[in-house]
Amino acid sequence: MGAMHRRELFQRTWRELAARGEPEPILRELEERWSEGHRLYHNLEHLDFCLTELQGVSELVERPAELFFAAFAHDVVYDPRSGDNESRSVEWALRVLEEAAVPAAARERIAWLVLATRQDRIPAELEAQLLMDADLAILGRSPDEYTDYERRIRKEYRHLPRLLYRAGRARVLKRLLKRHAIFLSEAFRNRYEDTARSNLRQTLARLKSLRGRVGL
Repeated sequence: MGAMHRRELFQRTWRELAARGEPEPILRELEERWSEGHRLYHNLEHLDFCLTELQGVSELVERPAELFFAAFAHDVVYDPRSGDNESRSVEWALRVLEEAAVPAAARERIAWLVLATRQDRIPAELEAQLLMDADLAILGRSPDEYTDYERRIRKEYRHLPRLLYRAGRARVLKRLLKRHAIFLSEAFRNRYEDTARSNLRQTLARLKSLRGRVGL
């Protein structure tokens, strides 16, 4: 997805939410935030990846505009040293949506979708499952793409000593592998589950090695 396609999707999402005001200033702010220098993975490339994944499944949900806006907003605030990125992203989204006079019910649903990307619970609602799955879909891509992702994540957390990072990363991957399924929706599970489990198992093996061959 290029900048033009991203812009068209945001404009359409804005219209479908019946948001007041011009969407361009909001999109510019979004793109500036997603382009911050410390973002080695959680950047515009990741945003476009999520949006593309969601476009393939948007017909499954009743209110796709809410799902897409939540995707645009889900990492609009991102600091790898912070533990409240999702909450702060929700605050940003609610401010923007309230200023645009988007109805309260839609604002609340979007806020809830953004919070779901904390990946700390298993929601029953398909919209949340799809957004969570799109956010994790990189786990099920080719080994080369997945290895590049791991390298970028490590660079984002370069402030952590190697041993501390490796221990924390191992906990995250083990938690995902313990799920009945990494991907919550059937659409993503059918496409990515097997490869994701293989990628995660191989990374855990590297984390246990002394060399950490991908720089972990």
